Amino acid sequence: MPTESCSSTGDSAPSKPAAIIAPLIDAVCERFRVAPGELASRSLRPDVLAARAALSYAAVIHHGLSFTAVARQVGLSRRSISRAIQRAQIAGLTDAIPLAGVVFGGGQELIHLRRLR
Repeated sequence: MPTESCSSTGDSAPSKPAAIIAPLIDAVCERFRVAPGELASRSLRPDVLAARAALSYAAVIHHGLSFTAVARQVGLSRRSISRAIQRAQIAGLTDAIPLAGVVFGGGQELIHLRRLR
């Protein structure tokens, strides 16, 4: 497994968020038709906002990453991740996002969640 853009200091902690975030970014960008670079941009385009929201929600809620870890990997502030998660919940973007345990590859399967109310 290649680790991307994380400095290797012998500690495996930095590679865990990168290993989780990379396939999430690929899946979310494909689904919302945005470029990976747009996620960290200041763009307020609806598709970019939705992609950030879905990515943040999946990374924090389903994969257990901290707001800080996600923010560092994506290139956003911790507060931006918090707002994106709120946006995902309000906009109903929690229905079709990549979850923990999903094998990413050729099929890039997305699991649909049932809302718990």
